[in-house]
Amino acid sequence: MASRPPERVRAFDDLCDLAAALLQAPSAVIAIWVDADRLALVGRSHDGPSGAFVVTVATQDPAPADASASPLMIAGRQVRAWAGFPRRGDGPAGLLALLDAPDRTASHRPDAATGEALGTLARQAQDQIERDLLAADYARRTAEMGRIHRIAGVGGLAVDLRAGYRNRRSPEYLAIHGIGPEAAEESHEDWVRRIHPDEREFVERRFIAAVTGADRDYEAEYRIVRPSDGEVRWIHASAEIERDALGRAVRLVGAHRDVTERKQAEMALRESEERFRLVAESAPVMIWMSDVTGACVYVNALLRQFFGHEEPAAAKDYGAALHPDDRAAVDDIVLGALARQEPFTVEARHRRRDGTYRVLTTHAQPRSDNEGRFLGMIGVNVDVSEAREIQRRLVEESKALEVLNHTGAAIAAELDLEQLVQKVTDGGRELTGAAFGAFFYNAASAERESYMLYALSGASRADFAGFAMPRATTVFAPTFKGEAVVRSDDITADPRYGLSAPYRGMPPGHLPLRSYLAVPVSSRSGDVIGGLFFGHPDRGVFTARAERLVVGLAAQAAIAFDNARLLRAATREVEHRREAEAALQALNSTLEQQVAERTRELRERDEALRQAQKMEVVGQLTGGLAHDFNNLLQVVLGNLELVQRHVSLDPGRLRRAADNAMHGARRAAVLTQRLLAFSRRQPLDPRPVDTNRLILDMSDLLHRTLGETIAIQTRLAADAWWTEVDANQLENALLNLAVNARDAMPGGGVLTIATDNARLRAAEIAAHSEMAPGDYVRLTVSDTGLGMTPETAARVFEPFFTTKEPGKGTGLGLSMIYGFVRQSGGDIAIASQPGAGATITLHLPRSGTRAPESQPPVAQLAPRAVAGQTVLVLEDDADVRGFTMESLAELGYRVLQASDGEEALQLLRATPDIDLLFTDVVLPGGMDGAEVARIALSLRPSLKVLFTSGYARDSIVHGGRLDPGVTLLSKPFSFADLAVKVRDKLA
Repeated sequence: MASRPPERVRAFDDLCDLAAALLQAPSAVIAIWVDADRLALVGRSHDGPSGAFVVTVATQDPAPADASASPLMIAGRQVRAWAGFPRRGDGPAGLLALLDAPDRTASHRPDAATGEALGTLARQAQDQIERDLLAADYARRTAEMGRIHRIAGVGGLAVDLRAGYRNRRSPEYLAIHGIGPEAAEESHEDWVRRIHPDEREFVERRFIAAVTGADRDYEAEYRIVRPSDGEVRWIHASAEIERDALGRAVRLVGAHRDVTERKQAEMALRESEERFRLVAESAPVMIWMSDVTGACVYVNALLRQFFGHEEPAAAKDYGAALHPDDRAAVDDIVLGALARQEPFTVEARHRRRDGTYRVLTTHAQPRSDNEGRFLGMIGVNVDVSEAREIQRRLVEESKALEVLNHTGAAIAAELDLEQLVQKVTDGGRELTGAAFGAFFYNAASAERESYMLYALSGASRADFAGFAMPRATTVFAPTFKGEAVVRSDDITADPRYGLSAPYRGMPPGHLPLRSYLAVPVSSRSGDVIGGLFFGHPDRGVFTARAERLVVGLAAQAAIAFDNARLLRAATREVEHRREAEAALQALNSTLEQQVAERTRELRERDEALRQAQKMEVVGQLTGGLAHDFNNLLQVVLGNLELVQRHVSLDPGRLRRAADNAMHGARRAAVLTQRLLAFSRRQPLDPRPVDTNRLILDMSDLLHRTLGETIAIQTRLAADAWWTEVDANQLENALLNLAVNARDAMPGGGVLTIATDNARLRAAEIAAHSEMAPGDYVRLTVSDTGLGMTPETAARVFEPFFTTKEPGKGTGLGLSMIYGFVRQSGGDIAIASQPGAGATITLHLPRSGTRAPESQPPVAQLAPRAVAGQTVLVLEDDADVRGFTMESLAELGYRVLQASDGEEALQLLRATPDIDLLFTDVVLPGGMDGAEVARIALSLRPSLKVLFTSGYARDSIVHGGRLDPGVTLLSKPFSFADLAVKVRDKLA
């Protein structure tokens, strides 16, 4: 059966009594099927059987053999008639049976009326059974709901809103409120009294408002004080309000739940959150919380203050304030930790509200709810900027100390001054972070306040090759005078900058320089040895700390300088003593021989000294004389040329006079050139020269010059090297030697010219020679003439010494050759005996390269100017300037003039279309022609420059050679020379 049979109740017994009385049977029973074979009595008449019994086949006698086995067998009674009722739904099937004496005759069988009555009674029994079953099911369901309510802590109530708010409460409600069963029905006032006094008025007013309003739902949470134990509990009330057609509240059905634990948890959580907030808001570190994506959901006051916002922009993007260079690395760490729900630590730069960046170390931990669900991260940011700055400074200081110690040890052990200053300069650049550094040695020349470049770091010598050495200007003077350290964040903004001529600042092409640091290096005696100079193209690079470090380095360097110089002096002294001791020992052993040799050496040295002094005096005299004399000759020659060009050919005498004057002036010019060559003051333009080719090209000229009585032989080495000389001067020298040989062979003879290669070692070079060991081209000129005595041969190179008759020579021919060869880096020697001719040998330095083959120049008329070309003539001599301007104007040039450098520069600034600057080298006013040219080229890089001079001195000639790129027209010059040089320069 689907449900348990109900217990026998009085209603069934009453039906059995009624059936027995109506049908005149001693007893009656009502039974229902328990299972397929058993019936259970649920009702009986007063004397009916009880219990369960088994019914076999109805057509057979139901009485078993043992009558006591059946409960229907009572006092010999058996079933007289019965009526069954079928099952309805899941209900039981059963029967209503009448029990009587066992009379089985037909007359005792039930009639129709009996059967109908019995069936009616059976149906009533069935209805009663169903009512009992329904009641039992309702009771069961009610009990189950009660259990559910008890388990869930829910108590039900129903309130009649029309009858004074009378209400009924469930047992669970009573338990929640702490009241007994007698209060199952209580008044509205009883409920109000249980509400906590602090909330009573508010809760009741809200309840009345809900009932009298139009709401259908009512919810509230409030505290009650339970009467049973005085405990305060939190109640959550929810209900539905039933309303009539007019909207009036008629009934409320609802439930109360005890939510004390939840409210306590919520209050504990709020209290915990409040405590956390109080701690976080007053914490000395920056605290934040994020969600699972990393977006901030809370930041404390210190972090808000850091960002400068109540809710920082980083709330949606934690990296909004990150330094761009740190963003990628932080993303990898943070997003990886979020994905793995792991703690992380990261350090990065964050932008503050003022735009500056601070270094923050972030430590973060995962945070979860009570059920372990990941909610995001909670972390702290600690500003470690100062700590990192201290660490950085410690690293810098450690590195600086390491560099200082290393450099100090290195320079203390260094004895070579060049290596010493290089190490000091390198160490200073490393200490300061300079882009480049230099050490300038404080060695002023007699003529200029210039200083020798001694060491460079971070730059090449090519970077400084085009500039004069630093001078004692307003910027450099404090360093070279040892007055003070100069440190500038921007030297171009320094008030001392730009005050000195000629550049008024850095010259064009100078290394980019803004930050500047210069520290003097002074010895223990107070002498300024030099200066350490450092530069950087950015502003504000050198700090006070860098200055202190370099000052300390300079002090170490000064000590090392002094020590190195003292050691060098001591070493020289020891060497001198050893040499003296050795010499003394040798002298003791060979005193007489040593005295003789020493006397000879002293005589030779005295003679060489006298010769050098004589040459110096003659050179100075010649130089000054040549300058003034050539200027005079220029005027003479120039004006004579004007006479030649403009005088008519008819007046023959005037023409001859002009020609004779020209011849004399040219002889005077040749004389000055020989004087300059002898004194080694002439400017040379050395280039690679094929000596063999030069000799062969001069063959015709030599034959014409020497005449038919002199035979010329050449012995030219096929593999002869090229030499590095001025080709024009070499031709003049060879021609002079040939003429001298001709004069030594009045009756005719043989002139031999030979070339070969010579590799000279130090031992092969005469003690009085200025040559350096190396490769040379040897050029030999021999004659078969009269020869000369040794005394004469020893003086042939002296100026103005001659063996010719008066008026036949100047005595400067061989002197000129001597000066030219020595100035070219070679040497000259003569060997002769009376009657055996003479041999003159020239050693000329070998060239490292070969020049391209060139065609001989083609004779042409003086080239004219291109229309519109302008020449600025800078010449202090008014007569020379006048001739030059007239000649250039005749050639078609537009001519401007200036008498000194300042005037020329003003014209250059004011006149943009000047094509050529034609300038004398020696000028008044403090600036020579070379200085004017350098400034002019800085102003006008496309400007062409042509120099002229009767004596160029050292401004464009160094080591006897013209500086690279310099073109010189020597005075006196002819109209044609001027035309060709100017045209070539402007081409």
